[in-house]
Amino acid sequence: NIAGKSFAVRGKNPYKIDEIIAVFEKVSGKKVLVKHGKWQKPSREIKNIWRGKTLPDWRPKHSLLEGIQSMLKE
Repeated sequence: NIAGKSFAVRGKNPYKIDEIIAVFEKVSGKKVLVKHGKWQKPSREIKNIWRGKTLPDWRPKHSLLEGIQSMLKE
């Protein structure tokens, strides 16, 4: 039973924030304003902010591109 438990849902391919921003720009046709904070981001680091279990047998139905396209249509 998974009721009341926390799980991560993610695809098998991790994305860097710059890659996600590039997809937003491609889909929207607009430049995303990026303002870096006090600390510069490492160029090769991919953060895994969820260290818990993934939802059993969950797989994404849409690619990142398809998801952003759908989100921006709404």
